[in-house]
Amino acid sequence: MTIIICNFKESLIINLQMSLGSKSTECSDLLRQFFNVQKKRIIENSRRVHISKELEQHQLFKYEKKSVISRIINKIENGEDLNIYLSDKQNELDHSDLTLSIMGLHHFHLGEIIQKGGTRKGLVKGTKSLLFIKIEEQDAYLIDILSHDITSGFLNRQLLHIIYKNWPQLLEPFRINRGGIEYTEITEEDFTKLIQLQINIPYSPEYGIAYFFPGGLSKKNTDSDIENDIFRLLDALEKTECFLKNKTRDIAEYIRQVTGIRYNVLRFSTELRDGGIVIINSNSGLLFVWDNLFLIPYKA
Repeated sequence: MTIIICNFKESLIINLQMSLGSKSTECSDLLRQFFNVQKKRIIENSRRVHISKELEQHQLFKYEKKSVISRIINKIENGEDLNIYLSDKQNELDHSDLTLSIMGLHHFHLGEIIQKGGTRKGLVKGTKSLLFIKIEEQDAYLIDILSHDITSGFLNRQLLHIIYKNWPQLLEPFRINRGGIEYTEITEEDFTKLIQLQINIPYSPEYGIAYFFPGGLSKKNTDSDIENDIFRLLDALEKTECFLKNKTRDIAEYIRQVTGIRYNVLRFSTELRDGGIVIINSNSGLLFVWDNLFLIPYKA
């Protein structure tokens, strides 16, 4: 008879502490930090570039910042490192990027020289003008250049207006399907304050049309998508333990076929691989991941 022992949370805490350099001992807090850093950074991947009509007419785009934006476009298309243009807080564990959390947009500094020291060491020089870009797996949408300011920049509705005018399909998943929608005009200052107070207001580009924001803040003033990711992961680990214990005989036989050894006690824990979390059988070193509803061998 084979016994299965799982210590998912304990091993996950150790893995995350080592990976993040964090002193937190709470699994949820460590996962929040882990997902936060992951979300703020951009994975290197070649993407198609789309440029808004408004950005094409921007004076900085056409003249002063033309060369650095052209370089950014080339890096996007070639799948090169883009993180050198991002905030110097991209690696801070507990810092939330409001524009990214609320609107799903990254902001790029338009400096041309890599800094050798200071808070932006290894990054381009910070600039007052920021280029806002929506980064998806296969596409990058260059939206507008705005100021380094919470109201006129980071949480400016102009960003959503431009997305609506140029690529309305990007907002469709967030459309509010209710009849008789009325829109009350508010100032940009009030708009920003409401968001910062975690008040879930809709975005309405014109009469009769409204959308939820692509993201939002939780009651803890943290990224709501990250909170959902934490819940789903911890739930998945709990279900994984149940799955393994319900399929003990099958799991033990699979491991015997691969290793030639039948273990009386099988121990499972978690491990960080390729920016994700996998299940490892400590006896054999075999890794497993979830594929829809099935736990399958992990292939690097």
